[in-house]
Amino acid sequence: MYNNPFLKEKLKARVIVNPISGRGRHPQDDISDLNRIFAAHGIESQVICQGKVGEATLLAREAVAEGFDMVVAVGGDGTINEVVCGLVNSGVPLGIVPAGSGNGLAREFGIPLKMSEACKTIIHGDTREVDVGAMNDRFFLGTAGIGYDALLVKIFEERWANRRGVLPYFYVAIKGFFKHKPSLMHLRFDDHQLTVIPLLVTVANSTQFGGGAIIAPQAEPDDGLLDVCIIHNLNFLQAFYHWPKLFVGCIDRMPQWVTYRTDALEILSDLPMPVQVDGESVQESTHLKIKLLPRALGIRVPKGTHN
Repeated sequence: MYNNPFLKEKLKARVIVNPISGRGRHPQDDISDLNRIFAAHGIESQVICQGKVGEATLLAREAVAEGFDMVVAVGGDGTINEVVCGLVNSGVPLGIVPAGSGNGLAREFGIPLKMSEACKTIIHGDTREVDVGAMNDRFFLGTAGIGYDALLVKIFEERWANRRGVLPYFYVAIKGFFKHKPSLMHLRFDDHQLTVIPLLVTVANSTQFGGGAIIAPQAEPDDGLLDVCIIHNLNFLQAFYHWPKLFVGCIDRMPQWVTYRTDALEILSDLPMPVQVDGESVQESTHLKIKLLPRALGIRVPKGTHN
């Protein structure tokens, strides 16, 4: 169980800011506003800007070791993922101030996208205990995937990281579709042994990717299960026809989409394939081992939004 840190007379929070996330404001503005809001509620905040990839994980681990009551991540899903990696099973809750381009994790937990409202959620909300996925040596809070979704992440990071809006994503989605090379994959979990040639395999702890694209409509981040979503290989016209279903929450009506539920699985690919974790590209792989860590993280969420 996570104790409510706000019952303490004086609370210390480490605030980890990604200064180059996709919000577009000068980070100094955010830092000043955060300090002002937290100080008004008796919270002593230590703000640190993330300097390089991976540093947020180390800063979160340090905060746990140094006795901070909470760690706040200010950034996109990648920044949140790094902070999560430093807080798993620590008993220290996570606060989220979304400042990315997709903000899938904030949307999943009903956290307002406006900074001041997100801070109010951290201060006045509840702590929700949620599951965390582990894929090889990486944790994920939302999704981990292999195939087309991971290829899009890789292309976007390499060529379009500084571009925002719908059109760049649409362009990358089309380019990625024709660049994607399907591979035979073998999935092993529970009593299942599946052999498929998929467009993608996404293992979901929550419902969505960033930007409101819902890949696992029935997923719950605290039910002790992962949703294994497979979209079988399909042609461009089929993909173009069904693509809008991602954004209206009915991808499960797509004939090529199937799902299974488990707490652990293994994926083997005949070819090295792109891999993504919470919307961040990681090293290509032919072998993924994935498991669920139940109730391994506490997140500050709007009051009354969960059981």
